[in-house]
Amino acid sequence: MRDPSPWTPRFAAPPGTLCERLARAIAEDIDSGRLRRGARLPAHRRLAIALATSVVTVGRAYDLLERRGLVRGEHGRGTFVIGVATTPLASRLMDKVIRPEGVADLSLNLPPTMIPPEAFAEAVAALARDGRLPDPSRYPPCAGWPDLRAAAGAWIAAHRPSAPAEGVLLVNGAQQGIVVSLALAAEPGRPVITEAVTYPGALAAAALLGRPVVGVALDGEGMLPEALEGALTRHPGALIYLVPVLQNPTGATMGLGRRLALLDVARRHGVEVVEDDAYALLDEAAPETLYSLDPERVWYVNSFTKPLGSMLRMGVVVPPSGREAAAIRAIQGTTWTAAPLAAAVLGQWLGDGTAERVVRGLRAEAASRIAIARAIFPGLCPQGYRGLHLWLPLDEPRAERLARRAAAAGIIVTPPLAPVVDSDLAMGVRICLGSLPRESLARTLLVLRGLVEDEGECAAVV
Repeated sequence: MRDPSPWTPRFAAPPGTLCERLARAIAEDIDSGRLRRGARLPAHRRLAIALATSVVTVGRAYDLLERRGLVRGEHGRGTFVIGVATTPLASRLMDKVIRPEGVADLSLNLPPTMIPPEAFAEAVAALARDGRLPDPSRYPPCAGWPDLRAAAGAWIAAHRPSAPAEGVLLVNGAQQGIVVSLALAAEPGRPVITEAVTYPGALAAAALLGRPVVGVALDGEGMLPEALEGALTRHPGALIYLVPVLQNPTGATMGLGRRLALLDVARRHGVEVVEDDAYALLDEAAPETLYSLDPERVWYVNSFTKPLGSMLRMGVVVPPSGREAAAIRAIQGTTWTAAPLAAAVLGQWLGDGTAERVVRGLRAEAASRIAIARAIFPGLCPQGYRGLHLWLPLDEPRAERLARRAAAAGIIVTPPLAPVVDSDLAMGVRICLGSLPRESLARTLLVLRGLVEDEGECAAVV
């Protein structure tokens, strides 16, 4: 027979649905210490009978608690408390932070919503009125329609003057551009050399392609040239993957001197570089692109999804001189071509001024969110910073503990190991500023600040 649960069944006071009130009552008792780690919760049916409610309500409450990292169900054994107590600050603000679905999600590096969903339908309607919808019986060229390629290159170059305006190939988001570039920038099986923490999507692409990943040391400007030198000596023929502007996850931006130094190392070792410039449109003061400094060696990748929203999975890749045919074959071999309807909508938005308005609005919105973050985490958000993610350096045990305690408070941060290549060189927690409504961002960051202070990391954030 199972040991009885120590918990006295109750609902928390309104407001909220029954399952929300039940989940809140259990969370309050975990927070107060009345329910300790390892305590068993009542079986679903027994609790439903005790509270005169349904088994479905109990199940939904337990699911809500599990998503918040407070409990875990074990098949055949029951549901057990695994969460830890939150800070008093977190306790006071938790109910204000938690959204109806149960979490405040700071884990995804998405831009704030700048285009409502109906704008996509309006763009399609405008294309239909003008007879410019793609022919459903034909594929566009693998690299995209020539006039749209030219328009996309010109638009990016207008906002990023050192970006290439010629030789642009359209792809289904920067992620496909990364896959194409990583596939072709070195012989099969050669490693990818990148910072010790980097964009998780690039790690996924490397794994798909069967390329090992080597992490090297970085500082406030990104990858260290001497660390790259050592890695290339140990791994000849590797390729280099870099996010030079607002590096994901650390937010570092390389100065011109660092860029030249890294390219010099690459040139001496005869290897190619993949430049992921997806965040550069947020930073009007970003230094010259790596591509402009060495177009014979650099694969340039940029994104329209970051500024224009996830409904528009469009990006560009510009291969080094002489590599266009191979890149087009790689696009053909993956998705044949960029999605025609999305490409047509992109052309509409580039032509009617929507893209221009959105980028101006996004920069203003980012500035507002950065100001909120700077007031709460000034040490993570220096003057002049323009990114929509923050990086809190922590060793692995503290990073994992902070992530668990944040989940217990209903806040999801990026899993600490997601961007990690070498945890001995860099480790921490990424905090994304774009996905929450602005009005709840400050409250959520305040709760997170309280949790960080409990970890004894005040010096890192103030």
